Amino acid sequence: MKYFGIFDPKILELSDIEIENLMLEKGLLVKNLVGTAISIENNVLNMTVPDTIHINPSKELIDEYYKFIIDLYQSEILEIKLPFFKIFNDEIYGLELKEQKEKALKYYKEIYNTIYKDVMTIYDKKVSDDGIIHTHNFNKLKMLYYQLEANKSNLSDTRTSLHYLIGDRKSYIDSNFVENELVSEVLEFEASKQIVVELNSRFGFEEDYYFTNKFQDDVNFQKYNKIFKKLKSYQFTNIKIKNFKDDEKAKSVSLYQVLVDKDLITNNKDQFKRFMKVEYGYSPSEIVTYQKNTNRTHDERVAKFTEDWEKFDTEN
Repeated sequence: MKYFGIFDPKILELSDIEIENLMLEKGLLVKNLVGTAISIENNVLNMTVPDTIHINPSKELIDEYYKFIIDLYQSEILEIKLPFFKIFNDEIYGLELKEQKEKALKYYKEIYNTIYKDVMTIYDKKVSDDGIIHTHNFNKLKMLYYQLEANKSNLSDTRTSLHYLIGDRKSYIDSNFVENELVSEVLEFEASKQIVVELNSRFGFEEDYYFTNKFQDDVNFQKYNKIFKKLKSYQFTNIKIKNFKDDEKAKSVSLYQVLVDKDLITNNKDQFKRFMKVEYGYSPSEIVTYQKNTNRTHDERVAKFTEDWEKFDTEN
């Protein structure tokens, strides 16, 4: 915990302005320039709002403080999470995988809809090859990720987080902090999020671009940065390979072509094969470069992986 106890408790005696200036000096608060421009022409509204400076906690502090709160109140989260999985695991015991997945999907939707019962549905649009607009609901995990980030920001009130910055763990335990309406909502959300993410991990309803181990991704990217040209290209590759259920070696050949075509990796087949062998325990014996229309199945996989990459690149 980088920021826990960084300040002397006497900071609480300072004014809000003095505390703000001190936190700005330490990089715990950052200034963001925010502006709005709306206009009216030919009966269309026009309004210009001058740029204003918003002062907010740094992303690093927001993330660290949120983790502290979640770790501190893990027992409250488990009081919600464990009873659910006791009931769910009993329900699916002895069932075929298909039946298990059907029950899991029912809960997956129910819990998600409980979280977003009063929120307007957000849609993604995609134009098909024949020019028809297809309308899809947002990825549920994507929505949960956005809500998580909002919760982190809402929780990081300067005065509240000051007790963390002076190392005062006791005040979070002895006070009515957990009874605060916002804190209670955050903990309930966190429990629901953990349930939904685990159900998805076990049954694979949607590809998870949001709750995988980002720290480990960064470590592995640094390890293989002679292969991958950016972190996102490693993350995408890792997710795709882990989701291969069959024909893994053939699919990895098609994936490799997409990565090269999109300039996401260094074109070195031997390096990529070694990477796959070390990280996933297998690799294709040869990475063949197919000319278009010489292997229809390969072409179809390339098209699908290209589409998956473009979506991943847009959303992350």
